[in-house]
Amino acid sequence: MSERRDHAKDFWQAVALSADIGQRPKRVFFEGAPLVLFRSAQGIAALFDRCPHRLVELSTGKVVGGEIECPYHGWRYDGEGRCTAIPGHVGAMPHYRVRRYAAIERDGVVFVSSGAPQGEPYLHCMEGKDIIARRVRSSTQSTVIDAAENILDATHTHFTHKGLLRGLTSKRHLVRVEVTGGEGWVEACYTGEDRQQGLISRLLEGERAKTIGRFHHPGIA
Repeated sequence: MSERRDHAKDFWQAVALSADIGQRPKRVFFEGAPLVLFRSAQGIAALFDRCPHRLVELSTGKVVGGEIECPYHGWRYDGEGRCTAIPGHVGAMPHYRVRRYAAIERDGVVFVSSGAPQGEPYLHCMEGKDIIARRVRSSTQSTVIDAAENILDATHTHFTHKGLLRGLTSKRHLVRVEVTGGEGWVEACYTGEDRQQGLISRLLEGERAKTIGRFHHPGIA
């Protein structure tokens, strides 16, 4: 039973853009827990966002020499979560640790995991192709299942987004949709519409060969 629970956590989850992690640490939430992201000597690091000394948020501290320093009493932790410095301490360092999460950067995105994933994280449906990608950050209050359902249900846009994504006329386009899937993912591929007629689409989009909506467990849509 415990092995099954551990296996269920062996996935990568996108939590931030690489550009968000600069000189200062960044706080994110993952699986309901606060994490602090920072650039350590070994690369991107993700630790539980609490100093075990007085439970102060490490994300309110600063990065010193690739280590995160607690703003309260100056305890420092490396990218593995090991305590490396305690101001005023004499002698061998105690074996204090902060919980470490697996972290990796790929294609401008930071991924974390509470398990031990095998292989690379999923990026997008055009991964490996010669494309131009623009990464933006936005926020909304929703569940990822609702967001995925919205993306996969492309036929709602002529009603909900009339004039913005779709045109104002009653003209309809006959499109073909193929739904495929596998372990932990489902994809809807739409063909037959070379471009949308709404204001946003005309300003920002060119012609399209196909439109792909994909949900990838546990939280990428």
